[in-house]
Amino acid sequence: VNSVADLTIHSIELYYGAQIARKVEAQFSPEIRRPFESHAYSAGSSDIHSDELIVQAQDLLRSRYTEPLRIPDIAQELGTSPRSFNRRFKAATGLSPSIYLQHQRLNAARDLLRTSNLSVSEVALAVGYNDSDYFCRLFRNAMKQTPSDYRAAVRGKLFSVTRLSQ
Repeated sequence: VNSVADLTIHSIELYYGAQIARKVEAQFSPEIRRPFESHAYSAGSSDIHSDELIVQAQDLLRSRYTEPLRIPDIAQELGTSPRSFNRRFKAATGLSPSIYLQHQRLNAARDLLRTSNLSVSEVALAVGYNDSDYFCRLFRNAMKQTPSDYRAAVRGKLFSVTRLSQ
């Protein structure tokens, strides 16, 4: 069932766009789903390219997204100028380094909202945003719903403890 849901969401996103895919996704069981892209090959994937420096940068951004990262500092750490780094990153991935970092943070936030009891402010801090209002705006723009609404949708099924009679 989860595989079908993953494939369906992925196909809808390819043909109809992310906004419609997110609306349909909310109708599935998102509390147990992981995005299809996280474990599938995609011809247009921003992680598939031949620039080794940018692969290192992507690995760094994925592993340190919770830290307060600055793109010029990352460029310096990788031994290149910020301008060259931005140009190469965009050429290799189709995204700017800051947008790529934002995607990493928002994907982690979705997982935390789905699987933890952290408040929205705590989720924002956990994924590298000190300003929870800014985080909420980014999340809403990306997911077309607030973090609280997303959590309510993924936790829409309530469970209760019942006593079995013996």
